[in-house]
Amino acid sequence: MTEVLSYQADLLACPDWEDYLCTHARTPHGSYNLRLASAAALHASAAQRLAWQRADNEFLAMCAALAYGMQLARGDMAASDPLRALASDPRASVREASITALQYLGKRSHARLMLELQHYVLGNLYEQIAAVQSAAVPSLLQHPEQACPVLHLLETVTASLARSAHTGTALHQTLMQTLAQGWALAAAALPHEGLPMLEAWVRAPSEAVRAVLMDILTSGPLQRAEPAWCAVQREQLVG
Repeated sequence: MTEVLSYQADLLACPDWEDYLCTHARTPHGSYNLRLASAAALHASAAQRLAWQRADNEFLAMCAALAYGMQLARGDMAASDPLRALASDPRASVREASITALQYLGKRSHARLMLELQHYVLGNLYEQIAAVQSAAVPSLLQHPEQACPVLHLLETVTASLARSAHTGTALHQTLMQTLAQGWALAAAALPHEGLPMLEAWVRAPSEAVRAVLMDILTSGPLQRAEPAWCAVQREQLVG
């Protein structure tokens, strides 16, 4: 029996799930027990999802995020709003769980994930970060029909960054790093679409966008895949 299946059996036999979850929330190494969280999310009732979402306990909120992602992947759109709210949670572990939850949806249906993320890209910085981190990952960029909508998602978030008057906050810096990583992966996956889109941004007046581009052009998968192109764009960027 795998560890996740073992946790599922324990939970289904346990009269007090919250006590069990809080007791076993940490692994022996001190990190959150993601296998347990996945097991709990798989069998959570609607009442449990709501209670965990509202809980002060960070691990329970993580379980709620994963549960909502599984609910969305099953086609239940009632999970959309609560998962989006958890993507902006002040606790980093809960936000990370929300990104994992969105990836559950992406593995089930890439088209449905991209439709869901249309709301995120127009939202706050946390939501934009979640959109990029959930969509611009190698496992979801294996085919052109997947990479193309991700490039357009990145275009939307980059345009939002270009319009921002204040980009010096730590959260803006996180968004910029996330955008650089996402663009590099997506453009490398579909260069005939991605490279012209990036070339257009080289001429952008936004210092924040130019910093993102310099990051893309100096390291990462795109620099390794297209070194000559990156060298030309770097010259234009600093020229």
